[in-house]
Amino acid sequence: MTNATTLGDGGQNLAASHRYGRADPHYVQNMHHFIHGMPKAELHVHFEGTLTPWHMLRLSQRNRLSGLPTDIAGFKQMLSGSVLTQFLDGLARARSVLITEQDFYEVAFDFAVQQLRNNVLYTELLFDPQGHTDRGIAFDTVMQGLVRACDDARAKLGIRIELVMQLQRDKSRESAFDTLAGAARWKHVIRGVGMDNGPVKG
Repeated sequence: MTNATTLGDGGQNLAASHRYGRADPHYVQNMHHFIHGMPKAELHVHFEGTLTPWHMLRLSQRNRLSGLPTDIAGFKQMLSGSVLTQFLDGLARARSVLITEQDFYEVAFDFAVQQLRNNVLYTELLFDPQGHTDRGIAFDTVMQGLVRACDDARAKLGIRIELVMQLQRDKSRESAFDTLAGAARWKHVIRGVGMDNGPVKG
């Protein structure tokens, strides 16, 4: 059995950090190394929230969309609302850049690469089909892109990403049942169903 202290890995660095006080730069550096090296699980992350301003700009240009910012600074500003409703409005505009199966695949696989960099080996990725089907994107287009990215993440990166579908509480029951019907043929890859957004009052 290999002794971890001979490898210079996180275990060694954590032990070394105790030689210093918490204010000492060596302590901080060693602790950061230890945390980064730990295997991790991410149990709640929204796919739509993984869209970066760089993705938004690139996909809006590729899909030739109008009415959106024309630079990264503009997309950052669009998502900077301090009130939840403002942020959700900005996010709704942001996800409009996702149109093709390839769009969904690229954003999801780029997220998987970032997870690997942070040594996140297991992720439960929440996704919101109604936010896409309501603007004319086929349910299967969303799923084909996401599932292909999850498959490649496991095969190429060695990490596991499971899909959890979200239903929006601010939409009708009919919309929820339609979404569940569309999800039925994908139930072998959807590991759970949750709820998203706030309910509509009145």
